[in-house]
Amino acid sequence: MFSKWKKENTMISEIGLWLCVLSLTIWVILLGFWGQFWRSDQRLTRQETDLPMFPNICAVIPARNEADLLPVTLRSLLNQDYPGHFRVVLVDDSSTDGTANVARDVAQELNKTQQLHVLSGQPLAPGWTGKLWALHQGIQYAQTLTPPPDYFLLTDADIEHDALNLRCLVAKAQQEDLDLVSLMVRLRCKSIWEKLLIPAFVFFFQKLNPFPWVNDPTKSTAAAAGGCILITREALTRIGGIEVVRDALIDDCALAQAVKSTRFSQFPHEINSKFKIRLEKFALSGNQRQSPRLGNPPAVLVPPGTPVRTTGETPASDWLNFSQNSKFGVTPSSPSSPSSPSLPHSLTPSSPSSSSLPHPPHSLTPSLPHFLTPSSPSSPKIWLGLTDSTQSLRPYPSLSTIWDMVARTAFTQLNYSFGLLIVTVMGMILIYIVPPVCAIFGLLTGNSLVAIAALSTWLLMAYAYLPTIRLYGCSPALALCLPGIALLYTLMTVDSAVRHWQNRGGTWKGRVYSKTIKAG
Repeated sequence: MFSKWKKENTMISEIGLWLCVLSLTIWVILLGFWGQFWRSDQRLTRQETDLPMFPNICAVIPARNEADLLPVTLRSLLNQDYPGHFRVVLVDDSSTDGTANVARDVAQELNKTQQLHVLSGQPLAPGWTGKLWALHQGIQYAQTLTPPPDYFLLTDADIEHDALNLRCLVAKAQQEDLDLVSLMVRLRCKSIWEKLLIPAFVFFFQKLNPFPWVNDPTKSTAAAAGGCILITREALTRIGGIEVVRDALIDDCALAQAVKSTRFSQFPHEINSKFKIRLEKFALSGNQRQSPRLGNPPAVLVPPGTPVRTTGETPASDWLNFSQNSKFGVTPSSPSSPSSPSLPHSLTPSSPSSSSLPHPPHSLTPSLPHFLTPSSPSSPKIWLGLTDSTQSLRPYPSLSTIWDMVARTAFTQLNYSFGLLIVTVMGMILIYIVPPVCAIFGLLTGNSLVAIAALSTWLLMAYAYLPTIRLYGCSPALALCLPGIALLYTLMTVDSAVRHWQNRGGTWKGRVYSKTIKAG
């Protein structure tokens, strides 16, 4: 009997050893070859924010029963240190707590009633999630304002913005030519359960969507954080508006995917419909240079230090006929030619014939950014990062509140697939649960190989988790608790599937979304 027990123990030890080696291998791959997600180093910094000109911004806030948070969050938005034209559209999504009145009171206290527009949302339309339906109404309204916004800031009503947040977002977008900039704001981390589970939520999100891959235009990975998204009007128009993701429960990642997967058309053929550059107002003034994304005033596409002619010389707009000597290498045909691209009237020289114009100096030949030149279609650029200065005030004081938050969309993330659920559960057990279980088994049975392999994997796991723990200012000892935390998240994912099968999935603020809602 003893020999039989010893044989079984040896077999268990061998299985445990192989599982530990497999888990260790996975962690080596995750740390070394999975986009360096664990470093948490994609941060929005307070970089140089002095731009030649600041674009028009409109923030759109969907708000449903947010009266308690708006006195802080809306105030932070209206008090943004932003030199450009900035307005806020708040869409009251059938609130019952006086959300709209609170918003107006905040604006009145700050003497900024002209800056805030409060809309009463229409009843939820079929096929839409509540948040996206409110965003859609806000965006449609914002486009009727004068001047129209060049960027939309899509933000939640629970976000308290740092005073320089908008300015830094715009500078990031302008300086790096980004279509979408998003921040995973700092989530509230005060209660015991928040400190235990919230940093792990951020860690798992980064593992699913490595931020360096999201920010790499050559990779297909796309993600965003819905609490803070800055997107150009052109990009939103290009993808077909917010309605293209109207039924996505994980709407932020769906929006990022739509933006990144929609390629630019080659330049001059769709200059009017895609980029909306107001070329009819082109003028060279000094050495000031404006990004072509800005709709008002238009772009000044001249490198710094370029000599500028003034009185008595041919206007710079006359050179913008895209002659054979220009960077574009195309010549617009007569307006009557059906095969030629349609160019703005101001691109046509004022004289009867372009050949009568003197040849422009090489230094005045327009040099447009790479994304406007006629190259092969390329993926638009997006950026997702972390911040510790803009934060969510949404409280999660108990395990049940965090459990409900995760279970609301976890099975949606798996596309409601039972097969993916099984694979996910098995993967979580192998990656997170096996190391501590085998470590304890190895120590109790005196199997040093199993104990060493398991403990090494456990320590490697904790090392990967440390940067996120530091980001949230929690005790480093919590890094060793990741296996137990992962077990809780695994149970939340299983519960999310159970809720879906019981038609209780996707519940948020009194609304239950059906299984027809997409993952995004």
